[in-house]
Amino acid sequence: MIGFHFNRSIPTTLKLNGPTLAYLTQPVDTSESITGFVTFTGIATATYPSSPGDIVEGTFEFHWYLDNTEIFNSSGITIVSSGNISTCTFSNIPSTSDGKLVKIITDYIPGTNESNAINDDLNSDSATLTLIPGIQIITQPQSVEVATGNDTVFSVGAQLEDGTTDNLFYQWYIDNQPITDGTSNGYTYSGSGTNTLTVNVGNDVSIDKDVYVEVSNPQSYNSPLNSNIVSMSIVAPRPIIKYEAYTFNNQYQSLDIDFNNNSLYSLDSNTFGSTYSIIQFHSTEKNNILNIEMYASKGANNGGYSGGNGGLSTIKFTAVKDIEYTLIGISNNSSLFLYRGSNLSACVGAGGNAGTSGNGGDGGGINIPGSDGGGRQGGVGGTKINTGTLSLSGTYGSIYQNSGIELYPGDSVANSPDGGKTISCTKGSYWIDQGISPCSDNSSSNIKFVNVDGTTITGSSLLKRGFKPGYTISNTSGLEINNGGRGGSGATGGGGGTSGSGGGGGSGYTDGSVIVATAVLGGSTGSSKVVMRVEDTEFIHFFDNTVRPKRTTSLTSTGNIVNISAQSENSGGPPGDLGSKHYLITMDANYSSLTIEVISDLTAAGGSSDPDMRAAAIQKQNSTQWRVWFVRGNGTSNTFIREASIIGNV
Repeated sequence: MIGFHFNRSIPTTLKLNGPTLAYLTQPVDTSESITGFVTFTGIATATYPSSPGDIVEGTFEFHWYLDNTEIFNSSGITIVSSGNISTCTFSNIPSTSDGKLVKIITDYIPGTNESNAINDDLNSDSATLTLIPGIQIITQPQSVEVATGNDTVFSVGAQLEDGTTDNLFYQWYIDNQPITDGTSNGYTYSGSGTNTLTVNVGNDVSIDKDVYVEVSNPQSYNSPLNSNIVSMSIVAPRPIIKYEAYTFNNQYQSLDIDFNNNSLYSLDSNTFGSTYSIIQFHSTEKNNILNIEMYASKGANNGGYSGGNGGLSTIKFTAVKDIEYTLIGISNNSSLFLYRGSNLSACVGAGGNAGTSGNGGDGGGINIPGSDGGGRQGGVGGTKINTGTLSLSGTYGSIYQNSGIELYPGDSVANSPDGGKTISCTKGSYWIDQGISPCSDNSSSNIKFVNVDGTTITGSSLLKRGFKPGYTISNTSGLEINNGGRGGSGATGGGGGTSGSGGGGGSGYTDGSVIVATAVLGGSTGSSKVVMRVEDTEFIHFFDNTVRPKRTTSLTSTGNIVNISAQSENSGGPPGDLGSKHYLITMDANYSSLTIEVISDLTAAGGSSDPDMRAAAIQKQNSTQWRVWFVRGNGTSNTFIREASIIGNV
């Protein structure tokens, strides 16, 4: 019997169906470690059904992706694969990777006689990469030169990589030692645990320092992070004047002039520009004696007729450190007004404009009236105002007729063609509305400049301020009529010319707080400007305003004098005798010596004139007080005096 035997399948070693891929471990959401690393892990498996019992012979190939873009071993990325396990580690992770998705794709590589996996390629779940943001220093501290007796500031700008500043901590170091607020070895520190360190350098220290700040955050991988090391160089106080200029729409410019490197410095309308109507200056490191030439503007010409020359004066005064001084009249080429705080210290009158048939009148220097304009109906020159007699009530020049300008009570507008009269202190509405009186400081502490509309100019210096912008009554010009010339502005403005005649020149003025070295009618043949110089000695001035029968009260004092008191009415004693007439002068600092010059064109306090009065004895009592005896020219009689200048040698 013949039999047939059939196999149900053809015998073979080929695995007809591939394995199935799966993940034993998939990437999971992971945050950066404190050391700055993030690791994701994938573990794959391949399996056959239990029957027919095939054995996996293939291998795995892994591909990692960051936001669907395949990544490879590179700087900041390390991929390690072995068998069915693969890890991907990120380091030096950029902040842009925060929140991105990480996944792995497993590719099965079949063995001999093996088919590919039935679900090849296999995507893992996506996991989120979360960064602990590192610290970034955006703005490094800067090296500084600071003068003894002054403050300086170091600052750092820091943030986390996500842009926040939460939980940042600061510690400043001086010469590699952490510091705390307080005084140490002549240096006084504040803000040692903030992003801004203020250092006051004592008068007797001279050692340069290295400075840096440590910025920390308890969660940041790069904490703590140190800033650059910068230097604090100690120098002797320098004659530096800082100039700051403002427009009424809150534009700001500044510049520093070191008069060690400049014998003089000129300010005119080109320095900052014609829109910067307020120019302020102050001494930054020490008191400085300023010699200032003030040139008021020449009046405008008209055909063959000339505008009047502007007034010219040279003044001297002590620009006290961190005290605000203000100049107006430079940007618009007019008369010049100088204020200490809110108080008008000095004014120089502008020349009047020429008319079609007459020259303009000259402007007056300090305490000099303006001259009349030329022609048959020339404008009247601005009249002289005696030293210290301006009031808070003023008059705008008649050019403001019908302007609708808002006036404070007591103020007015002159009738055409008359000139006006300025006021003793500024009355800008912002500060007046705060209840600050016109002649007072704007605050008890140093503040930044506040403009007409109440905007604080953040870049401006912290100073003792009093100037109240917006209402000064500085334009006192008289209105021209029928082709006449406009009057020049000044303490009192010149009247406008009529029927082609020239306008009158403005007058000059001082409140007595400055030494007037020269003052002339005219003398300025161009635009308004000031020329500043710094002198080497402290130059101070005092005067007795009123002749009194009993001269035992304090005299009016200015500059660096705290107080001057007449000590005795006894007569007959020699200079130095404590029973004789003398003054006790209290200064603001410890000067090495005083030099005193009696101003010879004034009379003695008793009323008699003597051009040879002099200081016969000057005795230092302590660090700030001096006793001074004056005698007449023959040296036989002690006297009180009306006015003298004092040079304090430093």
